[in-house]
Amino acid sequence: MKTIGLLGGVSWSSTIIYYKILNELVQERLGGQHSAKILLKSIDYHEIQSAYGKDHDRVAALLEEELRGLIALKPDCILICCNTLHKYYDMIKERLVTNIPVFHALDLVV
Repeated sequence: MKTIGLLGGVSWSSTIIYYKILNELVQERLGGQHSAKILLKSIDYHEIQSAYGKDHDRVAALLEEELRGLIALKPDCILICCNTLHKYYDMIKERLVTNIPVFHALDLVV
């Protein structure tokens, strides 16, 4: 089974939904007591919210730092559990040198 990296905490309540759905899908597909292999890195939302809409470079830098920490744990893929952070991801994605795919929640919906 592959390991999913979740970058959550923005907000923590939306992160719960991702965690719940991923585990429900794994249990549905594999049965028994199977659950998803998940690495969860949770951001302190206060840090993001304090700069959000005022200092785009600061939010991008915070996101980059958190993603680098998650990338270091070597998940098979990463999902950012917050739609609003994806515009900041677009600002930094070229600086993140990794083969780990980062899935954009909006791209998955489209």
